[in-house]
Amino acid sequence: MGIFGEENKPAASEGAVTLTKADLQTLLEAAVRAAKAPNALEQRELERQLEQDRRRSLAQVEFEKAEELAARRRSHGCTHRRHPLGSRYAGMSAPKGEGEWCTGRQIVGRIGEQIATLICMRCSYVWQFKPTNAEREYIESNGLLGFAPPPEETLVAQGVNL
Repeated sequence: MGIFGEENKPAASEGAVTLTKADLQTLLEAAVRAAKAPNALEQRELERQLEQDRRRSLAQVEFEKAEELAARRRSHGCTHRRHPLGSRYAGMSAPKGEGEWCTGRQIVGRIGEQIATLICMRCSYVWQFKPTNAEREYIESNGLLGFAPPPEETLVAQGVNL
């Protein structure tokens, strides 16, 4: 007989292995997964990169927290005032209630919905408020360097990160 003759075929009773289509599919998927899996060196390098990324993200979170804390301390510790020019401590931070305001204002927005922005030149704290018509005209013509923060009832927003 030929190559595939009866004598070369194993008998079913001799422990022949039979595979279903689903078994063969599972076996092939496992083989492909194993072929694509990284070897020991690649796995170690991958784990090292993942650990480095994890550390970098933790450090970034800590850096952002420290940056936010510094900005908060700077803005809440600032009196928004300085000693006047010609004095012994000219330009240095003055205690609350003394010195001159170190703020500046500008108008932002379209006509009819304008908002004035006041910024402390020392700590970058921002107050946004709706100016009255007289305030708007004064700001547009003269600017407002060295003016006090607006009253609470006119505030739209305030803070460091506006």
